[in-house]
Amino acid sequence: MTAKNNGTLTELKARPVSAVTLGAAIPSATSELFGAKADAPFDTTRTLYGWPERPGLYCDLLRTRGLGLSTACLRDVDNDGRFDEGRRFDFNSGFGDLLGITPSGKIIGVRTTARPLPVPLPQPVPYTVGNVPSEVTGRLALKWRKINLADTAAAQLWLTTPDNYTGTEGLSEQVVQFPFTRAPLDVELYGIKLRVLGFDEKGAMRYRLVEIRDGTMVPLKFRGYTFRIMII
Repeated sequence: MTAKNNGTLTELKARPVSAVTLGAAIPSATSELFGAKADAPFDTTRTLYGWPERPGLYCDLLRTRGLGLSTACLRDVDNDGRFDEGRRFDFNSGFGDLLGITPSGKIIGVRTTARPLPVPLPQPVPYTVGNVPSEVTGRLALKWRKINLADTAAAQLWLTTPDNYTGTEGLSEQVVQFPFTRAPLDVELYGIKLRVLGFDEKGAMRYRLVEIRDGTMVPLKFRGYTFRIMII
């Protein structure tokens, strides 16, 4: 296969790391205060999704709110297996620090440091850790671009969230770089193995996908954070 500069090598499906279900329903009068929608009540059928770097925080899918998007979340403040408060996090085109998934499969950032403030629950709500439903997936893309590395033409590969909004793009923590002159060579990034065969006269990468390993965790960061560059 071939991919032009700034092109996509392959697209993948990504799913949340963890999920929980509620042990008791939260009254709509309370859940609406932290952004829950009437057609997605916080009852015992609701599945929420979490992140290893945010212990105790679990969120619903991103849903429309007016002209924007928001997610309704619950937080176990003391990690005792019971939720203590609700939070609403909104999409913000200029800043994001947490990624959520829309029902259509887009991975979009929200801002967790802005209002509204937490909503205390009338009483703690227990939850049970379960499996992430197979239909809840977002999209990732393996992309590449041409850069200059010590005045030498080089390729840079990374994973990103395609079809995203300005300022909330999620980028893989690890990035691979190598000079064009190293090709042909084998490259691996987050369980994706490919053979880079070379570059054609128009600068497009010629490559072959060798393996995509299921279940590999991909830490995603936002632009402005520190990324780990691996030069090979």
